[in-house]
Amino acid sequence: MSYDFIRSMVYPELSPNHFKEDGTPILARGSKEFELIDELKVEKGDMVLNKDRYSAFFGTPLDLILKDSGLKTVIITGLASNVCCESTAREAFFLSYRVIFVDDLNVILNVEMHRWAVENIRLVFGYVLSSDELIGKLQKKP
Repeated sequence: MSYDFIRSMVYPELSPNHFKEDGTPILARGSKEFELIDELKVEKGDMVLNKDRYSAFFGTPLDLILKDSGLKTVIITGLASNVCCESTAREAFFLSYRVIFVDDLNVILNVEMHRWAVENIRLVFGYVLSSDELIGKLQKKP
């Protein structure tokens, strides 16, 4: 049995709320829910990595791409603060990246869960900045 086959069998069992009643994933490639909004459409030169786990590093070439580019810092934004974003921050930390978690550019519907994710990052895994703080720091770089 292939890893993908085993993973496809286990994932619906572990996360049944990610699937429609007929068993198809809610965020299936090609579905409206999977597509990027117009403001985030891919432009020439953009790199897009599709992931099927919470961390952007797991099962993707992200670590190799960043290391080949000499990058040592990751800036994390997205949905959901306490799941995908925090998982990516943790794995980035484990892979020795400097982690910047942008508080107001990570979201989840539950404010308390967001706050807990932010505090986990702040206490253990990286830096937490607002988007204004991040922009200010980036503008100061020569």
